[in-house]
Amino acid sequence: IHCTFCFLKGFLYLFLFNLLIKGIMKRCLTFDDVGLVPKHNCIRSRGDTNVGTEMDGKKYDYPVVPANMDTVISKRMADVIAENNGMIIYHRFCSFQEKLDIIKKYKNAYMSCGVNDFDELKLLIDKGCNNFCIDVAHGHSEQVKDTIKFIKKHNIDASIIAGNVCTYDGYEYLAKAGANIIKVGVGGGSICCTRIKTAFGVPQFSAVQDCCKAKFDLKEKENINTWLIADGGIKNPRDAVLSYALGADMVMMGSIFAKTIESAGKKFIKGTHDNYIELGDDTLPEDEDIYSHYRGQASSNFMKDYYGDKKKVAAEGIDYYTKCTGKTIDVINEYSGSLRSALTYNGSQNLEEFKGNVEIFESTSSYMTESNTRTNQ
Repeated sequence: IHCTFCFLKGFLYLFLFNLLIKGIMKRCLTFDDVGLVPKHNCIRSRGDTNVGTEMDGKKYDYPVVPANMDTVISKRMADVIAENNGMIIYHRFCSFQEKLDIIKKYKNAYMSCGVNDFDELKLLIDKGCNNFCIDVAHGHSEQVKDTIKFIKKHNIDASIIAGNVCTYDGYEYLAKAGANIIKVGVGGGSICCTRIKTAFGVPQFSAVQDCCKAKFDLKEKENINTWLIADGGIKNPRDAVLSYALGADMVMMGSIFAKTIESAGKKFIKGTHDNYIELGDDTLPEDEDIYSHYRGQASSNFMKDYYGDKKKVAAEGIDYYTKCTGKTIDVINEYSGSLRSALTYNGSQNLEEFKGNVEIFESTSSYMTESNTRTNQ
């Protein structure tokens, strides 16, 4: 009897502990944990769908944007993006003159900035820059709010992207501070190790889901219009599609665009003993495998180049050589084409009809095993 009582007592404690944990701990999912259920479709052709998007009064022909990183977006890539009416967010790790050249050449380009660049920000505003991207790792902060207020004080009509955040509260905070567009994602990028170093960051599917809820609530309850960029964690077109399904207006990709010939990373061919031989811009061979250097802005490689020995912080990113797989236009076409197909599986004519109008299911890991192609069975 005593043993039975101890067993029941232990079971009760375990049951209550599980209830407590479930009440405190939030269940979060990433892209590979979910899928979408097909719906009735009356669209005759994928070509009849519209994958364009609009953010803060600007219209774009497709909803993907290269990451504003110093080994991703380049002037060559910006040319391709502009020619195809896409969104340009240029990185902030360049000279002031280069920034002026960018905002002059690409009228709708967003120029990235940090949170302590007030003097340079004022100069950029005076030179006619109207679009800014406040680019920090942890956007749910007073410094980001102060920077938004500074820009709006000197240019009330400025369009401001701010981030990054990964929570409902973080999104709401930046929206109420005056951000027009908010970047969502912490720790999900292929070159980011923030979650490993700090344990902070929310799986990207749940982060986008929560922030899209904040976006919809702000519009419905407080008449605050914002737009959302899902930034990081995109491995393939399905991840982008899932972001749009939740309500994202744009998806930002780093590693995907880093693999293109036009990316800003230095180009190499692989030599003997895994050595990499640097190539000039005008000497890209067509019959060789080309690799591009890709790095996070919190990597040791970047911090050494940009800050020297002055910045004594732990690296929260890495760098590596990634094989070039094509051109920027190839990425645009692949992701746009996949989205067109996705719209027809949902019976949606355009991106606005698609957002938030889907049936999502949670799956086991076997779903992705079954979903991927298999040539060895």
